[in-house]
Amino acid sequence: MLKNLLIGALLGTLAACGHGEEQTPTPTQDENTLTFAVGSEYLLELESNPTTGYFWTCNIEPDTVIKIARDTYVADPAPEGLVGSGGRQEFRLIASKAGKAALECAYARSAEDVAERRAFILLATS
Repeated sequence: MLKNLLIGALLGTLAACGHGEEQTPTPTQDENTLTFAVGSEYLLELESNPTTGYFWTCNIEPDTVIKIARDTYVADPAPEGLVGSGGRQEFRLIASKAGKAALECAYARSAEDVAERRAFILLATS
């Protein structure tokens, strides 16, 4: 079962995919910190429009606690003939062991042309 959770304007959309039961990340007092259950998968969705040349890149340090298992782009439905339609990038995160990690995402055309940055603290608990 998939459930979306909007955590502040900075976080975009985060969805939890439990193993048979629904789990929801628990934000701490700081809206940029999320607590994940070990063994759970989460979907981070960020609005994107790569037809403009911009796309999200996300990195987790260290990647031994929580990993990015998949990065996919999903286009919004657009009328026939429309060029340049937006959509969203989906990052599937997997909490593999207890610990703390930092997630940083940048929306850019290149490393020199960053339009936006988002940073998160990810906590995996047993």
